[in-house]
Amino acid sequence: MGALYAPLLCVANFSFTPFVLSKETNMIPHEEIRAKHDRSWTFRLVDAIRSSCSYEDLSEICETLQELEDPRAVKPLLQMLEDLSQPFNVRKAASEVLQFSCIGLCDDDRHGWWSSEDSLLRRHAVLEARTSEAHFLIPIASDPEHEFHEEAIRSLQYGFEEPEYQRLSINALSHKNPRVRRAAARNLIWEEPFEAQAGLIRALSDPVEDVANEALTTISYFSSQQILRALSDLSKLVSGEKREDLDGVLCRHEYQFEDALSRLSGESHDFFRTWLKPVEDLLDFSEREESDSALPLSPNTTEQKFDSLLGSTSDIIDLFSDTDLYWHDMYLHFMRFDWASLAETERVALVEFFREHHDPHIREMACKPLSAWNRVDVLETFLRDRCTSVRKYAAIGLQSVAPDPSLAASLWSEYRSVNCTGIRSAATLLAFVVHAPRAGLEDLLVEIAITDRRASRKSAAIEQLVALEANSHMQSVLSLLGEPPLLNWAIHAQLVDYCAEQRISTPFFADLCQVDDLNLQRSLAQAVPFLQPVILKGVKYAAKN
Repeated sequence: MGALYAPLLCVANFSFTPFVLSKETNMIPHEEIRAKHDRSWTFRLVDAIRSSCSYEDLSEICETLQELEDPRAVKPLLQMLEDLSQPFNVRKAASEVLQFSCIGLCDDDRHGWWSSEDSLLRRHAVLEARTSEAHFLIPIASDPEHEFHEEAIRSLQYGFEEPEYQRLSINALSHKNPRVRRAAARNLIWEEPFEAQAGLIRALSDPVEDVANEALTTISYFSSQQILRALSDLSKLVSGEKREDLDGVLCRHEYQFEDALSRLSGESHDFFRTWLKPVEDLLDFSEREESDSALPLSPNTTEQKFDSLLGSTSDIIDLFSDTDLYWHDMYLHFMRFDWASLAETERVALVEFFREHHDPHIREMACKPLSAWNRVDVLETFLRDRCTSVRKYAAIGLQSVAPDPSLAASLWSEYRSVNCTGIRSAATLLAFVVHAPRAGLEDLLVEIAITDRRASRKSAAIEQLVALEANSHMQSVLSLLGEPPLLNWAIHAQLVDYCAEQRISTPFFADLCQVDDLNLQRSLAQAVPFLQPVILKGVKYAAKN
């Protein structure tokens, strides 16, 4: 999951006296604007929030503004939110859009809202809360009766990867409010905690369609026999569009299992086929034909057109100064351009242009050319950017530049930040390893791998220990194979892959053979030739989470 455009939550349950639907607002081509990410509509949409419009109107406008992610909208929306003279529904709409904007606020801004006597500002503080605000967010998320409980659950979507925080979303799957249940189902898509499977399976039959649909979307990212069987059983009980949606997810699950088996041979194939026995009645083991997706793609004329538009430095600056440009086109221009081809004299002006650009999306994408040009000075500055996504891409860019020990302190400071979580924290750790002195580095990575309670950091530390060929240090990390997973079985699979590469056998494998997780079992299957006699014939494959 991931990336440039975050998944969107619908505007939540406005309560206000309906206004008259304005003709101008009704004529906004929302689908076209979203598809093209056409920012020329930004200010008209912001003005439309202030106009007389219905609940449905406001919901559409907010969703479109969320899609555009235009930083120019932040200031007027903040003013709208903080202006207590504005109608409640207008301020609430502004709050909903701002939740999905990189507004670059510091902790004091969120604390100030929370300290306000205005309920809508306090609500927005909860929606914007990060791990630095866990002191007031978590008690609310733990209290199903709190007036801001729904908002607190929604805020857990990003950055709260520790098991105790994930359990709050798991518990919320059974909340009496369907909006809370839907938010909880959406949250769980990121970390895929195995403990959520039973609740998500129940949510597939939720009487509220939006909740069931959200659960189906999330559960499509899980891979276990339990879910495969549940999808098959439920598919037989429903009909119509819901049956079609279920069958689509079921088909993809079946393909994952069948494809995993088809890629194995010999002992590995036999091992995995044995593990599949409880669900073999749902699978087709006949040889599959090559997919059309494997065929070479035809030349992309659009790509050639884009490259031809960037003939000079002035062309590039002109293009990315156009704040109304279709955002989708802008992204393609950036990703497809050969930045390394520019002469040093051309780069100077672009470096300053990117460094000072008002749009955080441009700054984050600029990390790619800045890395290619080895401009560590700007990338280090971006590590302190007010927008967290810029910090993440700066860390990714610093992974590819020449090692420089002077960068280690900045990267470590960023890594230790309380709000440095998920992909951002993993990327920062990887960059730190590139630039840090080797002395004591392996011990530090072992400590992170064993003691950190965030799976993203543990996995990144293990990845770097393997890359450094720190095999003696990995011995203590392998003890994690005997422990329950923090969230899911991904780290166990990562360690099993390492054991297979090193031809290491451990007594933990026999128990792992009983775990109901496709990816872990695929890793074990690939390790079978090196694991005898630890994995014995006749092992029982009872599903165990």
